[in-house]
Amino acid sequence: DWASLAVGGSIISTPHTTTHPTPGQVLSLLGVPIWQHSSSPRQIIQPHAGSGQCWAFSGQSGQVVLQLGEVVRVTGVTIEHIRPSPDLSSAPSNITVWAHKDNSSLLNLTYSISMSSSSVQTFHIPSSLPISQLRLQVTSNWGHPEYTCLYRVRVHGTQMKEGEDMITVKEQATRWNEGTLSVISRN
Repeated sequence: DWASLAVGGSIISTPHTTTHPTPGQVLSLLGVPIWQHSSSPRQIIQPHAGSGQCWAFSGQSGQVVLQLGEVVRVTGVTIEHIRPSPDLSSAPSNITVWAHKDNSSLLNLTYSISMSSSSVQTFHIPSSLPISQLRLQVTSNWGHPEYTCLYRVRVHGTQMKEGEDMITVKEQATRWNEGTLSVISRN
């Protein structure tokens, strides 16, 4: 998992996305709220312990930019949401995965909440390009009107070898279209 805190992954930003306040977690002094707990986007790149330990963001759509621990040839992304749960409406539904620096779309996916699907779902990315930053754009959840919860995001791939060609997504597409790139690695 190249997004994990354990290998040097981090959260760069959450563009146009507001972290949702955690209900009932307020510290008051003489009836005046002085502190309110809210979840952190860092929750999605570390192991979680249970229900409610997610990054909740306001609304049904949001974004997060991940800095991977190394430059890797990304081959897949795993999305996780807690199960069993009495209400899965806050789970993400449709997600687009982007190569952040190139602003190139890599994958559109749908996280399933059907009873027959797993809480941990891995989605294969068809080309394994060298990437150091990914952006996940959640475009909808399963119907919760106030917030969306992401429990865990994992990024899979192989580490770039020293001296290996660092071709960008846009360069690869351009070379492919011009006919100067005849083989795309599919690790």
